Amino acid sequence: MQNLPDDLHHHISTFMGARDLAGGTRVAQNWRTVAAREVRARLGAASDGATTTQTLRALELLEARVGKRPTGRGWRDEWIELQYAKLRRTFAGELVMLDHISQREIRDQLEPHWAHGGAHAIDKSIEYVRASVEWKVANGWPRDLAEGYTLVMTNFKAVVGDAVDANSKEFAACTHLLRDAVARRAAVEAVAPDTFNDLDGTYGLARHDAAWGALHPRAAPGLSFYTAAPVEASASSRCLTSDGFCAPVINVNESEEVVYEPMDSDIVRFVSRPPTGAGRHSLVRTAETTAESQYDLPPLTRVTLLSVDEPGTWVALGVMPLRRLYTCSVQFLA
Repeated sequence: MQNLPDDLHHHISTFMGARDLAGGTRVAQNWRTVAAREVRARLGAASDGATTTQTLRALELLEARVGKRPTGRGWRDEWIELQYAKLRRTFAGELVMLDHISQREIRDQLEPHWAHGGAHAIDKSIEYVRASVEWKVANGWPRDLAEGYTLVMTNFKAVVGDAVDANSKEFAACTHLLRDAVARRAAVEAVAPDTFNDLDGTYGLARHDAAWGALHPRAAPGLSFYTAAPVEASASSRCLTSDGFCAPVINVNESEEVVYEPMDSDIVRFVSRPPTGAGRHSLVRTAETTAESQYDLPPLTRVTLLSVDEPGTWVALGVMPLRRLYTCSVQFLA
């Protein structure tokens, strides 16, 4: 293999997956250059400087679920369908209402609310998350990525998760955007502190992704599962009280401020660690404002249960919440 011409090396590399390319670099010195070139070619604009075979493997796994990044279609082009899918999800199980909103004349009445100039258009929706967007831009995010990421994570985690779980290409642009953003920031952000979310409250993890149903009082440490929906968690001192987890919610009716609402739910704690050869093991900071301290995970993250603590037996952020706590580690490729 060492003596093969460069053009033949390159031709062979085009048939190799990320794992094969990684293995090749350990076999022959000249394969390192070939593999690096092939990885850069396949990642293209998505690489943003990250050109490891691990990055390519992450992209391959995502493409197996939602297809390749759409050509000529971005997250903004999926906005109306995202809204419509969210509405259908809201009325899941209510057959009469689902039939009603599926009628063409009803949809024609709804779409202007989501289209440019409507009450729930992109430009109007951005105003409610302006602080988070501006924090991202100030910390090196391209503005379009900051706006798209913030809006999708705020409004459509469950919808994206449904598409990933169903191997659907419907929201491929948004799903690739989430992967791109987390991959970019994972390379520059520090290991996250302990972060928290509620399991099955109004905005809880299980409400967005059925995979979180694996966590229950009889679940044993060592249990692992893979997510479909992206995950957000909080490190804010306001997210825990003695009564439990308080979810950061945009108070649309009153102001653009974030308020913390108590959730009637068990709690999940995420313990982050430095990266290893197996992947990333830390949530990624995506907002640090006066109202929020947000850390996120992409779809297809592996979650492992480390321990289960009963209500009133654990302390975090200076309080002893009277809720059951599931402590988990994470792993994803980026």
